[in-house]
Amino acid sequence: MKPEMSSPHNKNKTLQSGAFDYKSLYRLLGILITGYLIGGFLPVTFAWGFNYLGLIPLPWSVIFPVLVLIFLIPSLCEKISQILGGFVSVTAQFLRRYNRFAVGLAGLGLVFVIFYIFRSEAHVYGDGFTRLEGYAVKTGPLIYDKLFLESGSILLPHYVYRLLNSLFDISPEHAYALVTSMGGVAGIWALFALASILAGDNLERWFLFIGALTSGAVILFFGYIENYTWSTALSLWALYWSLRYVKDKAPYWPMFLFALGAVFFHLITTPILVTVLLILLIKGTARRKKPFEPLVRNIALLAAVGSVGIVLLFQFSNWPMIFVPLWPAREIPYWFLSRAHLVDFINQLLLVAPLGVVTFAMLLIVKKYRSEKLNIESTVLAVATLVTMVACFWIDPEIGAIRDWDLISLFGFPFSLWGAYTLVKLKGTGRVTPSWLLAITLVMLIAVGPNLIDKNNLETAVKRVDTSLWQDSHYQLDYKKANRCVSWGYILYMNTGNKEQSIKYFRRNLLVNPNSFQALANISEVYYDLKRFDSAHYFLTRVVELAPDNPRYLEKLSHTELVRGEVASSLEHLLQAEKYKPDDVDIQTNLGVIYSQLEKYPEALVHFRRAQRLAPEAYQQNMNLGLAFNNLQNMDSAYYYFTRCQKLEGQGPQNDLTLITKLIYIEKSLGNFPKALEYAFQAVKIQPDNPEIQKELGLLLSALKKYPEAIEPFKKALRLLPDDCGLTLYLGLTFDKVKNYDSAFYYLDKSLVICGSGLKEPYVYVVTFNNALALKKYDRAREMLTLIEQVHPDEKNLDILRRRLEDAVAGK
Repeated sequence: MKPEMSSPHNKNKTLQSGAFDYKSLYRLLGILITGYLIGGFLPVTFAWGFNYLGLIPLPWSVIFPVLVLIFLIPSLCEKISQILGGFVSVTAQFLRRYNRFAVGLAGLGLVFVIFYIFRSEAHVYGDGFTRLEGYAVKTGPLIYDKLFLESGSILLPHYVYRLLNSLFDISPEHAYALVTSMGGVAGIWALFALASILAGDNLERWFLFIGALTSGAVILFFGYIENYTWSTALSLWALYWSLRYVKDKAPYWPMFLFALGAVFFHLITTPILVTVLLILLIKGTARRKKPFEPLVRNIALLAAVGSVGIVLLFQFSNWPMIFVPLWPAREIPYWFLSRAHLVDFINQLLLVAPLGVVTFAMLLIVKKYRSEKLNIESTVLAVATLVTMVACFWIDPEIGAIRDWDLISLFGFPFSLWGAYTLVKLKGTGRVTPSWLLAITLVMLIAVGPNLIDKNNLETAVKRVDTSLWQDSHYQLDYKKANRCVSWGYILYMNTGNKEQSIKYFRRNLLVNPNSFQALANISEVYYDLKRFDSAHYFLTRVVELAPDNPRYLEKLSHTELVRGEVASSLEHLLQAEKYKPDDVDIQTNLGVIYSQLEKYPEALVHFRRAQRLAPEAYQQNMNLGLAFNNLQNMDSAYYYFTRCQKLEGQGPQNDLTLITKLIYIEKSLGNFPKALEYAFQAVKIQPDNPEIQKELGLLLSALKKYPEAIEPFKKALRLLPDDCGLTLYLGLTFDKVKNYDSAFYYLDKSLVICGSGLKEPYVYVVTFNNALALKKYDRAREMLTLIEQVHPDEKNLDILRRRLEDAVAGK
């Protein structure tokens, strides 16, 4: 006989006094969603842990949570869950046809694909960009200053990247994402295993599993670039084996093995090892059949007193202060009761364990729910939550809690599991119903969905984080001389491309530390990249004063001075840089450029030769040598390097017009007009609207007596330069060659007007005279004779021209 299934809408069901019924669950989850809705309108500096709905544009940021609240109306939630339940039932029956292990493996594979496809790409959270720079080392031993703190998390991605990169081309970012996505699969598997061991039936298991996924810590599983994914996954497995151990289903050593593995991956998980040790006390209490409440109270007292003692020890010692101080310390105003720390920790709670927070708040407020006694499972979860939360409360999020949320997220999954498990055990309606699963799934989507959107969008993440950090205590003048401003400014400038935005952080650091080399160097680099050379020059001057032997900044200072017209000073600093780095190609090249500007071509040639010897196959160096020889009128050598540049395809700028025009000039000087014409056609393709190139093409075609073809380039050039004397003249002469006397006379006559007294060549007047005569413009022909007498009175053919004019007038 099957047991009767209870329904949340069974009016005949008599609930126990003070029982937690389905309406209480919906009210509780509704309060949580309302909190997210309100948080979306609050400033990020105040509500960074629960304002992710603010990332969604209006009106959707309101419509989405309001729809979820409507779906949480008990009757509506029940109907929707019945519809979805049919689909789930059919799917489950279909999957039962296949091997259970194969289905599970396929499910984990699908989870991996989801984690990798939707991987986090906003590496401004945590030290993501720093991690990627470290793992880009392909050969040799990995040297990292925090190796002893997070050995496994550093070594595993590094060597996986080296292995994958030896097989095919892969970026450090993608290799790292693969590693953390695999860690995410291990974590999800552990959460499902935990839900299974805690649940009484299948619906309870899914409720606990989805409840755990309401934690923002699930973001760590989405290819997150940081060092906490695998340590979190192993911690969850340690918790799973702890539950099996206390229930007499496993020996003690697996929980210790996974806890030690988690610590190997990151020392931040040491509280998990402490929890595993405390599990032995819990097991002993269970064997003695004593209540767990006194044990939990004693552990809480021990954790509080012990943590304070550890913080005191660090505060009075010379050890690095990694904990939030008990009182404001020198250069550290962020102490454990400061408003900034309390606001950060409340936000952290709402980010990584919202379900745990509202469940705990409900137990504190509603007295009738406190009568439930702790069982061994809830005791393990409570102790794990307590120990990890105390540790995370004291750890100082030195790069700002909004960025360092991952460092202090360890309690997220235990607390979320505790919250979901407590709700299941407080229920007074019998077994969990499908509507409960729908309700918790909707909460999970609200809690994690917008957060995941943020982590997948670098632009919105930068805007959100930057807004918070500018107000964050760790980035103010009184916190370690605002040294955090330099690292965040560097990330904005170097990794996110927000160059202008980074300047204000470097300036803030300089307010308290005017001689900060890092800040001065970075701000000079930003201004240099922005081509604001006056500002770059100011800061580079200060950088060079602090580091006079640094060739990088000497070279940049030299360039800013060259742009400002301070050539002598530019040369002086560049020669100084050469002393420290004589084999630097850029320095030698820039020296050649400066000497060329000073028209000291022999000296320029010396440095261009050195640069070319350092980079013999580089386009720029061969081009510079060609130009240097060209300036020295050594055309053979210039031609050699120019033609060599042509062979270096793909290195120099595509279709370098300077190179082609130089080749045209040299080929013409060598009398090789057909080759020069080839280059001219090539130049025209590059810049068809360049009048000088069109003019050169016309002249080359004329030189090769291809007069009809020469007309069009001259016309194009003249359209671009309508009052150009030479072009008008060339076009008239070319029309004369093809016996187009009307056009020839028009342009020749026009050229005489444009050129005026500057035109001294009698040949032009003679050709114009001939065209006027051919067109029977006798008055203009007489004017040409007069001009010829003025320009060239000794013209031998003047008498002949007069007789021709007389004969033409006479009709002979």
